[in-house]
Amino acid sequence: MEKAERLGNGSSVSTTILKGPHLAESGIERGPLWGHIIAQSVEAQDDGVFTDEAGARAWLAGNRKAVLTEAQRRWQKAQAKAEKLQRARLKVMKVRQAEQKAQAKAEKERARATTAS
Repeated sequence: MEKAERLGNGSSVSTTILKGPHLAESGIERGPLWGHIIAQSVEAQDDGVFTDEAGARAWLAGNRKAVLTEAQRRWQKAQAKAEKLQRARLKVMKVRQAEQKAQAKAEKERARATTAS
């Protein structure tokens, strides 16, 4: 309930306190984990863990290993989801190609049958 009160009715968007430059300053290489780290920081911010830049930096420094581990887990989960989606798209594409090939073959046979009669 406390979190809901802080968040209000959902019409206001909070400003992300922890940003890319903070990650770079802390020695975290720019890359795919950044988005997941920032997402975790927004969750912590929304939970009231910190409310200012100094608190965000302290949160990152104090939880660095856990934050990086969770970011890696989230990235791997996103990668697995993307790969699954790619496999599904490939499967659909193969089915469509087979359907098109069958349709073209049927049209060719119909054309042959009409010219033969």
